[in-house]
Amino acid sequence: MSKLFFSSCFDDPEGQRLAIRDRVLRLNGNFDKDDENVISALPVWMAECHRDLDRRAPTSALRKAQICVDGVRDSEIYVAVVRNRYGSGVALQADEVAQVSYFELELFEAALLQKPAYIFVLEGGEMSERLSSLLDLLQPALPGLDRKPRSENDIFDSVKAILDQSMLPAGMNRMRPQRASRTRSSNALTQARFTQYDVVSEAPSVRFLGGILDTSATRPNLDLIRDALSRAAAQISHHERLTLIWIALRELMGAPLEGPIFRETALLWEEALGGWNSAGAWYGLHGHPLMGCLASLGSLAALKLKSQKPSDLPHGALSSEYYSIAKLVTVKRLKRAMLEKSRAHIDAAFLGEESANNYAQRGSVRFAQGDFPGAIADYRRVIDLRRSEGAPADDIGQAMSELGFALVFNGSRSEGLKLMEDGLSLFDDRPTGFLVRAQRKLGRAYLRAAAPIRAIEMLSKARANAEIIGANDQIQQIDRIASWIGKLLSLSRVGSNTRQV
Repeated sequence: MSKLFFSSCFDDPEGQRLAIRDRVLRLNGNFDKDDENVISALPVWMAECHRDLDRRAPTSALRKAQICVDGVRDSEIYVAVVRNRYGSGVALQADEVAQVSYFELELFEAALLQKPAYIFVLEGGEMSERLSSLLDLLQPALPGLDRKPRSENDIFDSVKAILDQSMLPAGMNRMRPQRASRTRSSNALTQARFTQYDVVSEAPSVRFLGGILDTSATRPNLDLIRDALSRAAAQISHHERLTLIWIALRELMGAPLEGPIFRETALLWEEALGGWNSAGAWYGLHGHPLMGCLASLGSLAALKLKSQKPSDLPHGALSSEYYSIAKLVTVKRLKRAMLEKSRAHIDAAFLGEESANNYAQRGSVRFAQGDFPGAIADYRRVIDLRRSEGAPADDIGQAMSELGFALVFNGSRSEGLKLMEDGLSLFDDRPTGFLVRAQRKLGRAYLRAAAPIRAIEMLSKARANAEIIGANDQIQQIDRIASWIGKLLSLSRVGSNTRQV
């Protein structure tokens, strides 16, 4: 993992590198571009370091963009220098150049992952309207943005100081922006941004990036949006899905939510926002951040209400998101409020249809509220419905896993473990989020049954699959369970402590 990712827009005339790029590049010393191990361990990640990002390399524009985005994800700190240009658009195809630039995708990734970030403005040029609008859009997610123009020497000295500080032990590093732990952040944002509302007729107050329009964007290319969303749906990695959906969303931001163009883009807005929530949920974007799942669902619900389709409100997805937030917050009244809102949404969903998915979600909420008998009844109903409807084997396996997990925690350990193992056997070998979740829960059930070695084996499989599909949410949960197991084994108290897990 690189210590620092360095990004910048190129200067005018188009394609001319900023001089500071070469100065920062020299901080890496001499290195061999053909040695992947060396490249991955460089102190500073820059496009110039990578053979596949050479302008003469036969690498597709979209692939180059993804390499850059991966570089942000795999670096500890993000640093950017802007001057006047917004950057070159990313071409999905030869005749499809998105409004999103390579630079924006890098900035987006840093904001999405809430990386410690520093963005400096280089003096000597007036910022374009498009670049200024982008910074306005992402400012809430980038607390390290400094818009005061600075000299090249000043910025270089700051970048070098940031890099030097990043090399120090964590306790000695005072320059890096301090990020609250996920728990403290979830508690604080939920406290600040959650407001009560009528789930039947209103939308959550939080919106994607606080609002989803960009007045500097041009009229959207609808074919490009459809192409980006289609490509996103075909990706196995949720990380890559989010990148492509962002391209679609940024294209859509040039379409006002009113007038003739809205009638053309309404369904595309719904698909993009819904896709963001789906991929984001597996990626771990839960809670009240302005680029999170709840924000995308808040915008989607507002869109449905504006379209006079209140009966189509995404109650199931909203219930699932509030349920996920409840697992993150630690303040009891907030946890209780999140579960109550989750239950209200799934109850509203039942007004529309009595489906297996609704029973599955209500079962999860009941389980979290301590109503194990109610959860078990709902999960049994899910299995019955899916079998009667001829659902795919994976779907039935999911339901068996959920029921078995509830039975284990309700005291029927043998019956529950058998159901979970049988349910897992119905999945094929294709890595999916649902397979990872079933493996994770079985690992946790093994631990409760005082079988830590079997738990470790199952959790290892779950983590490997989660890595493949970029399911960060599951990875974080798996790692917490693994930490519990490590503590239990080190204390040699497996049998007496499993009931705490």
